[in-house]
Amino acid sequence: MDNNHLRGIILKLQDYLSDSDRQRLHFFLGDDVPRPIRDDPTLNGTLRLMESLFDQDKINERDVTFLIKAFHAIQCIDAVKILNEHMKQIQSNRLHRSTQSLSSIMPSFIDQVILDQEDRNPTQTFFLNQTNSCSKSNEIINRNNPNINPLTITIDNKKILSSQSKRNQLFYISSITNKYYFLAILLLVIALGILACAFFIKINELNHSIKERDDIIFEERIINNQTIQKLKHVEFENNQLNKQITQGKKKKKIILIKPGEKFGGINGDFFDDSSVPDFTCRYISGISAYGNNESMESYQFSYSSDNDNQNSIETQVYGDQKSLIRKKFDVDKDERIYKVTGQIINEKIVSQNDINITVVRITGLQVFSTNGLASPSYNGRLGQRFTEKFDGYTLRYVTGRSTQYIHQLQFFWYRTVNEC
Repeated sequence: MDNNHLRGIILKLQDYLSDSDRQRLHFFLGDDVPRPIRDDPTLNGTLRLMESLFDQDKINERDVTFLIKAFHAIQCIDAVKILNEHMKQIQSNRLHRSTQSLSSIMPSFIDQVILDQEDRNPTQTFFLNQTNSCSKSNEIINRNNPNINPLTITIDNKKILSSQSKRNQLFYISSITNKYYFLAILLLVIALGILACAFFIKINELNHSIKERDDIIFEERIINNQTIQKLKHVEFENNQLNKQITQGKKKKKIILIKPGEKFGGINGDFFDDSSVPDFTCRYISGISAYGNNESMESYQFSYSSDNDNQNSIETQVYGDQKSLIRKKFDVDKDERIYKVTGQIINEKIVSQNDINITVVRITGLQVFSTNGLASPSYNGRLGQRFTEKFDGYTLRYVTGRSTQYIHQLQFFWYRTVNEC
């Protein structure tokens, strides 16, 4: 199996890669390839990336483990399966070649064993000219006769095999038998070794497959848990909305809620005026601005009820700037606030670690009533101005984030069909 076969497999893998897969692959291998190749997640760029891995010998026709790990990291499971099949074929071919090599050397090995055995146990037979004095036969055995292996002596018309020839013949038979026994044992050991090798390879592949499956199950479990948390959050929000609608129905009031835009940043602690006790059927009826010489303001909101027998309530002061001046604005019973304006300012402050950071703060709030009145205007530092109003809606309550400044505000507007 050569590089051409592996290159063909790599070309086949391109059909399984989406554009996002290529981008993740180039990012994952960013430290192993030149920057121009990493920044080119096209088909041409991916082929150049593979060529770079060939040049660095990170992948070759014998080992593509590096590439398998990369595709597993970007969750391209189809590519991992194809490369794993390629590795199994490589291991199978190696085992087959090892068996063939062993089979080819066995005949010469057996012949060498036999020759060595004969060299260690040479037999020499010395023949002497002997004359039988018996009157019935007079036979001379020539020691140089090549056609006769055993030495025989004829006595009284009977042929007797010499004891030395018998011993040589028995030794030869025993030697051949031992060699066959040795060969059978050797072949048995080799077969057991091959079976053991195949068993351990199969066990290793099985363990690797189980690990990959467990990793995928673990990742899917994390994704499922995240989805469940999101669904629970949505369910909680729906329950809160249904609760508000139910409370409105009990008061025989149909209220349509329209949340406004979130103005400002994400710093600070979250607050929600609608969560204060006894808030049902209340609306913003006033705003107090606390200022200082640096034109930074903190705010406090007042809420009145549609029912005459309930007193107005005030929230805490959002922002803890040391205030020297307080400006308060209230609307009458038959008035509502229909428009809000303000300023968004990027403020540079020094943190507790003496690090300069930039935070977003909101100041310069001004509200306008349905009777044409407006709260005091703002004369401080200017920033990005915002305005919010909706036709047919009046301001009910506000949420946001604050620390020593107000970092974020979101206004909620209600359309009231009938009174509480």
